[in-house]
Amino acid sequence: MSLKSCQAAALPLLFLVQTGLESPEQTTDPDALGLRLGALAQNLLDGGECRGLVLMAAVGDEVAFEGGWGMAAEAGPSERFRVGSLLEQMVVVRTLQLGAAGRLALDDPVAKHLPEPRLGGEGEVVRVRDLLGHTSGLQDYVELDFAFEPGGEAALLARVAALPLVTAPGSCCSYSRTNLLALGLLLERLDETALVNSLTTGIFEPAGLESTGSERVVDSTGDRARAEVGRRVLESIPGLQPFGADELVSDAADLLRWQRALVDGTLLSNTELDALTRRPEGGSVEACAPAFQSVTLGGEQGVTHGGGMEGDRVHLATYPSLDFSVVVLAHGSGLDAAAVARAVTRAVFDLPAPEVVDLPLSASEIERYVGMYQIGCTTLMIAEQDGRLSLQSELHGRVPLLHQGGHVFLGEDADDLRLTFRVEGSERAPGFQLEERGTSSSAVRFD
Repeated sequence: MSLKSCQAAALPLLFLVQTGLESPEQTTDPDALGLRLGALAQNLLDGGECRGLVLMAAVGDEVAFEGGWGMAAEAGPSERFRVGSLLEQMVVVRTLQLGAAGRLALDDPVAKHLPEPRLGGEGEVVRVRDLLGHTSGLQDYVELDFAFEPGGEAALLARVAALPLVTAPGSCCSYSRTNLLALGLLLERLDETALVNSLTTGIFEPAGLESTGSERVVDSTGDRARAEVGRRVLESIPGLQPFGADELVSDAADLLRWQRALVDGTLLSNTELDALTRRPEGGSVEACAPAFQSVTLGGEQGVTHGGGMEGDRVHLATYPSLDFSVVVLAHGSGLDAAAVARAVTRAVFDLPAPEVVDLPLSASEIERYVGMYQIGCTTLMIAEQDGRLSLQSELHGRVPLLHQGGHVFLGEDADDLRLTFRVEGSERAPGFQLEERGTSSSAVRFD
């Protein structure tokens, strides 16, 4: 099987770190690779982390590995998954495309293109950039428990817009699905068509996607039934997500095409590519998460993003220096799909797992580190469970920490996350330095 041939473009942000080492070579024994990844997949199924799994990886335009297990075994890589919140990344890309075409500017007030409903109070200006970077201050309609009625995107946004902003626009990062709701309506206004048609014109067709699109799904009371293995229709309740996100389906080959189209110049220029992973400048928004995240694996720089809905999980990663992309699709919400993508990448290129230690912590050391910290407007918690620490935040989820000594901790199976606590004598640490994705931020204790 061959994917669309392309040359991986150099993402400026992704090549800030130069290792001085030659890129590793691809594994040449396909049988050994198949056994290794097959065992990985079976362990995940046996451990109950997912009920169905599809893995697909490509070097250049050639598939290096593909397979399906569990509920996805019969259909294999052609199994179709609800990509759900992956729609958000597609909306971001389409917005940047319109910016590059001169049809909007990121610093435009949203009201210039979407005057109703008004976002923000008197003297508050919400920019397109704020919607993209989750710095608008708009409350999250999901957290507000506002129900969505099919076709009611504008009405739902109006309900949230009637509430005060949580923070001043541009001052703090706080993930809110209302931002994507507003962006979707803005795109529909500018393209004068439904959002899925806008994405089809700007993304699906240029990227050569063959199976991605909106598909009516069958009413059901929950996750897919085990008896429905291999069906091309999915069980869900249709129309309960804005813009039909619950009806957007794709398969592994299409998601590889989409991922590679992001870095080969098909969808965006290098300038827009850099904007995908750039964090906002300025102290109060330094912890804000971009739609796409830069990562490091075995000295190689990459870009990753993911999504999913209900019982489906999607994770994509591309390493331009390796000309390599990987897709992980899972039926089951318990899977750490990002960790699986890293494991597949290591297997394909024989990259060793990072050599790290996990030194024991005494009760006094644990007491020194645990607590609540803040970076700008983002709250982070260092928590303890069974003698081990973890980093928890809205941005990171829960990341177990490995103690390296010298007040240094690494994220478990995360090559690009490092915490160094500032310690003054025997007192509780007043803060720590957080290094991740090529950036460094200073966290301050507030509890």
